[in-house]
Amino acid sequence: MAVANRYPDFNIFKLLASCLRRKRARSTTCAFHQFLLDDLSRLIHSGEMSDQFGAEGEAE
Repeated sequence: MAVANRYPDFNIFKLLASCLRRKRARSTTCAFHQFLLDDLSRLIHSGEMSDQFGAEGEAE
């Protein structure tokens, strides 16, 4: 299952910006963002997102 299906309003740039802003506060929200980033990382490494983004860059 892709990130877009799990989190319909998912925006990696907003997520990263928010996490970076909150990192100093060490809030529970940042911990949730870390969970999402870990989940995204797992999806990328498992190849589940390859069909969404394609492999155009790898072929060059």
